[in-house]
Amino acid sequence: MTDERHDDPRDRSEPTLPIVQMVPAPLLTEPAFLFAPSATPMALAIGTYVHSNQGIIEPSLGLSIAQRAERMHRHLGFDPSICAHQVNAATLRMYSRDCYAYLEYAGTVEGACYPATFARWINALSRQPKPGRTTGYAAATINRMASAVRAVWKEAGSQGYVHPQVAKAFGEVEGASERALKGNQRPHSQVDIKPEAMREMVELAQGERLLQLRNRAILLTLASTGLRVETFRQLTHSQIVRREEDWAVRIRSKNEVKAREVPMSDEAYQAIGAWLSARPTPSRYLFTSFAGGRSQSEHPRLTDRPLSAKSIWQLVKRCGAAVGLVDQETLQGTIKPHDFRRFVGKRLIKTRGVKQAQVVLGHKHPSTTLHAYDIEEPDQGATNHLF
Repeated sequence: MTDERHDDPRDRSEPTLPIVQMVPAPLLTEPAFLFAPSATPMALAIGTYVHSNQGIIEPSLGLSIAQRAERMHRHLGFDPSICAHQVNAATLRMYSRDCYAYLEYAGTVEGACYPATFARWINALSRQPKPGRTTGYAAATINRMASAVRAVWKEAGSQGYVHPQVAKAFGEVEGASERALKGNQRPHSQVDIKPEAMREMVELAQGERLLQLRNRAILLTLASTGLRVETFRQLTHSQIVRREEDWAVRIRSKNEVKAREVPMSDEAYQAIGAWLSARPTPSRYLFTSFAGGRSQSEHPRLTDRPLSAKSIWQLVKRCGAAVGLVDQETLQGTIKPHDFRRFVGKRLIKTRGVKQAQVVLGHKHPSTTLHAYDIEEPDQGATNHLF
């Protein structure tokens, strides 16, 4: 999966920001108010600014996520790690990527301190074409990136790195409207997998070869648990639990504090057993990767490492293409691992009700389940015999 959020969406046509002299002030003192000339007085920042590279933000091209966080710390005196007590490591990496994309747009440390710059960045993301596309970012992507910046600036305000008024002003900047930016949505952002297509994908993975055994187990487990890909790819033997009438996987997924059990179909459990019985390389992980070479050779180059999210993405995309879930122009596969989660949610709502779908998917509120997965469809033949 291509990482697009570190691309430079900077709109060079934006007006030049007023130049403001930044005066470092020690923490735990009265705020040092800095004003834009000929403008309404506004508190910009307090604290420990480190003027690296003369305050000019280095382009992200070639920088790893860790390097972006390190550059951010050089410039501002803080980075997303100040939120380590609130979010997990994966979220911190996304925060680093998104916050650096904002800094890169701002161009300078001084410019990044203006909430107005943050608002212009959100607007620029909606208009600046993404690589390989003619439209800007979708509203959901923009709002996810903006949420990361707000979260880090809010915590920076709490910890004294920026003035609380600045952090508050960042939080009040409005995000993107899905209605206004519906033209920016990818044509296949949500693929509705029908039960017949899901069964066909599983049947195409039938076989006794290692790759077929593994892929069939992957498809059946995704299609019966609806797990998020990051949780799914790291499943281990010890997470499979036997219950009175079925099997389940015990997980603690995104934003969850307590572990919970997610039911798994008997067919998926049997497929996992067949794959593990045939797998010659021991591993604590259920779904492991091949390290290149021929997977069907006498000594396949299996590893004990879990599959990457990208590998799972590519697998479901190929399987979907094999049953006709393709873009009609490019003939490329269109489904994603999250479409399997959507499949589970919609099927459960239709067959077991919203409450069961909410529990299986791990949503805190049923409204989340309804909003994301309950797409009302008219009954077939509903308009026959109207007159």
